[in-house]
Amino acid sequence: MFGHLLKFILDIVKSGKEEKLLRPLPSMALICTVYGPLKMFAKMMEEGELLYSLELEEELADSFWNAIRLQRLAKSASSLNRNNCNQC
Repeated sequence: MFGHLLKFILDIVKSGKEEKLLRPLPSMALICTVYGPLKMFAKMMEEGELLYSLELEEELADSFWNAIRLQRLAKSASSLNRNNCNQC
């Protein structure tokens, strides 16, 4: 079952890299960036340290997307600063 899940994710990663939506990192490295946190969430829920709810899922998804947006904004700002600094 895990093999089928991994193949499904690898196909998504491959497509994302081909469309330049994902960094050109090894596919397994990209999967690890997602799998590690998911594994920890599952462990915390299994141990009763964290309770699943739809609200938690939505808040986590918003947090992840906000982190991506902030990273992109920081990268854009850095690029603008480099391009506008003629004396640097």
